[in-house]
Order: sequence, then C-alpha cells, then structure tokens
Amino acid sequence: MRKILYDFPSSLSVYFRLNFLLALILISLASLDCGRLDDTNLLEVATYYNRPETNRKAQLKLIAQLAMPYVDQEEFLNREANPKPIHQEITVVKTEKVGDQSFGIVQISTTTAPKDGKDSCISISTQTWVSEEGHWRRLFPMKLQNLASEHYNNGDYASAIEVTEKWLDVEPLSIDAYHRLYFSIMRVGWLFKKRSERSAEDIIRSMLAINEADHLALHAAIIATEDISAGKAFLDKLGKNACFYESSVFNLALSIHKDEDRIEFIEEIDTDDALVNILKIISLGNLKRTEDIISSYETKRDLFENELDDNDPSFAATWAFRLGQALLRSGLHEDAQFWASYGISKDPTLKELSWLSKRIQNKDLRSISLLFKTTSLKSTTWDGVPTVRVEYLIENISKVNFSKIQLEIEAIGKSGLSISSKEVTIYRTLKPGHKEGNYAYLEGVRWYDFDHISPRILSASINLEDETIIDLDPIDIELIIKK
Repeated sequence: MRKILYDFPSSLSVYFRLNFLLALILISLASLDCGRLDDTNLLEVATYYNRPETNRKAQLKLIAQLAMPYVDQEEFLNREANPKPIHQEITVVKTEKVGDQSFGIVQISTTTAPKDGKDSCISISTQTWVSEEGHWRRLFPMKLQNLASEHYNNGDYASAIEVTEKWLDVEPLSIDAYHRLYFSIMRVGWLFKKRSERSAEDIIRSMLAINEADHLALHAAIIATEDISAGKAFLDKLGKNACFYESSVFNLALSIHKDEDRIEFIEEIDTDDALVNILKIISLGNLKRTEDIISSYETKRDLFENELDDNDPSFAATWAFRLGQALLRSGLHEDAQFWASYGISKDPTLKELSWLSKRIQNKDLRSISLLFKTTSLKSTTWDGVPTVRVEYLIENISKVNFSKIQLEIEAIGKSGLSISSKEVTIYRTLKPGHKEGNYAYLEGVRWYDFDHISPRILSASINLEDETIIDLDPIDIELIIKK
C-alpha cells in the first residue's frame, strides 16, 4: 500500500490538522486506478466507469477487447466530458447469455441540472457490458455508432441501416443501436424490407425486452404505437420528469388523427410545450374554433417563434406554414401572414408558403362552393364490374374566375371506410348544349349514390384565368350535391 507522509506545521490547530489529513486521504483514494476494482462485480465496475470523476484514460482501460477494433483511442480520450449530474444511480438490470458470450445490462438514471430556463429532468439510459474471462468490460463500438449517426444526419438512411446492423452484430443488446435502426427505417420506409428481415414492431419489442424502463425505448414505443391507450401507458411509464417527456407528448399527439380527440388529449396533458400547443392551434383551426384559437394563441406567439428558431430551418418553415394555415382558416389573416413571412425567411423553397401568401391576399380563394347536379346516368362496365357513368354539371357559386379546378375526391361509406377515390377536373369552358355553368365527367365511379356515400376532397388546385396555378385548402371548398 502506497504511503503518503506529510509534516504538519506545529502552529496548526488540531482541528485544522484533522481536516487537512482527511483531505489528503480523499485525494489518495481518488488517485487509485481501476486496478484496485473488483471487475468481476458488474455493479462495482459500472459504477466506477460512470462516475463523473473517472477520467477518459481510466474508462478506456475498461473497454472490451471485442469493441477495441471499433474504437479510435485518441478520439475516445478527447471526448467532451458529460455535464455533472445532480444525481446519478447505477443499477444492474440483468445478465444474459447470447451464444457463448455473457452480457450485462446496466441502467444509468441521471438527473440533469436546470439549463436554458428549463427545469431539471431525469434520463434513464442503458449500457451493454460483456464478460471477458470473468472480467466485466464496457461494450462500446464507438466508430460504428458515430458512422451510423453521421449517415443518418446526412440523410443517407440506407447506409445508416447497413452500419447499424453491423453495430448490432458486435453489440446485440444495444438499445442505442436499435433506436438508430428504428428511426432509419421510419425514413427509408418500404425500401428497408429489401435490406433487413427486422420489422419496426420487432425492433420496439427488442428494445423493451432489453430494458423496459429505458427512455429511448419508451420514446420509440410511443412514436410507433397506433393504439392511443397503449401510447398513454408508455407515456405514464416515462413520467412527467423525463427529459423525453415533451417530445413524446408531441409525437403521440401527432399520431392522433381526429382533431377533437387530439385537442382532448393535449388539454388532458396540460403542457406549455410550444410544439404541442402549435398542434392544438392547428386542430382548432381545422374545426374553425376561432374564439378558442384566439385565447390559446395570443399569449404564445413569442413562445412559438422561439421554439421554431431553435430547430432547423426546414422544420421551422414547415410548422410555420401549418400554423399560418390554421390561423387563416379562422379568419386571422394578419397572424397567418406573419407565419407565412416567417416560414419564407427560413426556407424560401417551400412552395406551400408561397400559395399560403396568395390565399391570404386573395380572399375569394378562401371559400369556393361547388354545386354538383346529375345531368345523365349511363350504364357501363369498369374492369368488368357493372357501374354507372355519371356526368355532373358544376356550378361555381364563388366569385373566382378560373379555367379549371382539379380535385381528388374520396368516397366515404357509412362504415367510415374509403370506398374509392377519383381525380376530377372541372372545366370553365362550356360543353356544347350546356348554356351555363361548368362541367365534369366522373367515369367508372361506383359511388354515385350520394344517399349512402359521403364524398370529401383530399386535394385541390385551381387554374386562374391568367393560368396561375394555386393549390387550394380542401377545407375551403364546399361540395353541394343535388341529384
């Protein structure tokens, strides 16, 4: 045992000598290297590794040989230190054998200090350890993790998937790897199926099986679920003090398609998060609840702007458009114009912002009524199925002068299921024999019986007489059916 001897000046008081001696003891203990650890004890070695006081050199000694081919030692040693937490708790979740290797799953619960006006929050993460000849070592293939993140951030999601699959070969119980894989799948979509046999559902199950309390796993599960009650259960497990809580609330609210249900959920959660409240404004706008929008919006404009300023320009422009569209639907034209201009300043290439500005400036485009009158029915076949060719005479009740309007109309049956959709072009030019109005043909349409079928517009655009083409907001178009 190393001895450290000091001579105390005779003039020092006994009290000061004792405190000085205690300080020397603490310094000596802190200087001991990880060779003094019982590295056959997973909790002890994981606690030492994750202490804020443990330097990178000592941590590097505890990296598994299995991971060393994927670790740049210089880069590891120069990694920025994590912010010192208010509180940290290390727990061994379980040990598990995969093939011939024994892995340990370690949970780190960290309470971060308040920052940038935000309260302290809790983050629960998971580390993978591996037993090498009875000694526990941290499994951290750093190069693969960094490369997968680099591909993802550059939008090369297919390469991110490829690298993450290799990462999982080295670290098969990594929640971080599964999390990266899941969000890469979300971006690539169906192309993913050509590159892996894993499904999104399998990935979520794998993450929760490793550690069901991990916040990355719960965050992904909330985003992935289509069952709102299940999403709420995951949200409750996450907890309001979680650093991921507000982001998870936003993603769960985004997955709720009915505006009434989304508003009810957001009001039940009762959060001041800017993005969640932007979603609420959008749903109120869809329902044209102007008074509710005014009460919700007037005190939050600066909050919304600050939040969007903190995000990337493309994201900010997209949500500025959606917010402006909602405000326009409720007749708040000046506020709508503010967000259209804000969005253009962030991303002038987003075409939706251009037509939003045009719709704000041209009030006649905000309300178009189309009267459908059946003028002829003719039996025919479509793909061998008996159907009816329906010709409609269209009367444009608004003041807009146009050469044609293009609609995509979906038929909704009494059960609420989509029966068919059809692109319809309404021409301004009169058909020979028609003395007034516009006309359109809907050939091969099985949903002509409007007594039982409810049509709705999915998308619309209008060609003005000067051939300017403007996309319309389907909510601004009223369909009137007359047989």
